[in-house]
Amino acid sequence: MYGCETWTLTLREEQRLRVFENKVLRKIFGAKMDEVTEEWRKPHNAELHALYSSPDIIRNIKYRRLRWAGHVARMGESRNVYRVKQEDKENRERRREQGETRRTSRDENRERRGEQGDMRRGRDEKNRERRGEQAETRRTSRDENRERRGEQAETRTGRDEKNRERRGEQGETRRTGRDEENKQRREQGETRRTRRDENRERRREQAETRRTGRDEENKQRREQGETRRTSRDENRERREE
Repeated sequence: MYGCETWTLTLREEQRLRVFENKVLRKIFGAKMDEVTEEWRKPHNAELHALYSSPDIIRNIKYRRLRWAGHVARMGESRNVYRVKQEDKENRERRREQGETRRTSRDENRERRGEQGDMRRGRDEKNRERRGEQAETRRTSRDENRERRGEQAETRTGRDEKNRERRGEQGETRRTGRDEENKQRREQGETRRTRRDENRERRREQAETRRTGRDEENKQRREQGETRRTSRDENRERREE
């Protein structure tokens, strides 16, 4: 703790000093019996401060700083420490004045920014109004275009219906023409079939007549052969006699 009056501690360093102090106090006082669980445990920070009646290390450092500040204030101008303290006061006052001027300049800048923000807001509102009007005009133009498209679609549907009717009529006429052509072709096919059947019957009759003629010729030839054979046999018998 020697020379702690001149220490410049941060919050992290103060916390580390408190932790070190509590660690030392736990080693000094030792463990404590728990009344509920009846087990030995480490004492809590509040229990340590209750056992250790003196203030903690941070309060002691602050107390010593204040005592050293009062001792320096009672010194004369011949002491260097007093001069350094006075110079620190003057520097602080200068910094405060500079800070005030900076604050005033910051306030002025804020006011200017506020005015600029108001101007921007007014511009934004005007732009929004203009955009709203433009959006309304666009919406009206879109609605008009939709109506025109609807009318055009209706006209297209009417045209499509008329075209469908015309196509249907043309298709019916084509179907009737095709049906008549098919009927004519079928009749022509039937006539051709009848002709073919007649020709086939004629050919069959001609073949039958040819077969009958051939059979008769064959019979005559057979009879002539038999007569020849009989004549030959008679001649042979005569010769033998």
